[in-house]
Amino acid sequence: LSWAAGIYEGEGGVYVRSSLQLIVSQKDPEILHWFIDAVGAGKIYEVKHQTGEHGQMYRATISKTNEVLRVINLLWPWLSTRRKQQSNEAVRKWEERPQTYNTKARSEAQKAWRLKKKQREGVDEILDARRAARR
Repeated sequence: LSWAAGIYEGEGGVYVRSSLQLIVSQKDPEILHWFIDAVGAGKIYEVKHQTGEHGQMYRATISKTNEVLRVINLLWPWLSTRRKQQSNEAVRKWEERPQTYNTKARSEAQKAWRLKKKQREGVDEILDARRAARR
């Protein structure tokens, strides 16, 4: 999982669209297949109109909000502070959106995110203590 977190850290992000989405972009689709296998979710798409000097690009996308939240929680211990803040900000924006559809699934995903929040904070405290001890 630390490998998948590294790929997400460098090439991915969480975005608010019609649902909360986790997206990782890469030239090599094999790396995206490994990422999807490691986190247990996602589909790979060929990115249209991006075949310039860098060649064809591919994108692993996780579009189900509950899966996005599960994957963020899974990768959390290995994410940088910057990526954790970006993830939290995206979830906050998603929670503040007007609820116009699929409110049952949305509220279940929100409950799961909040329950894991204390666990993530505990992991951050442990990791911070370990980093401080190494200095």
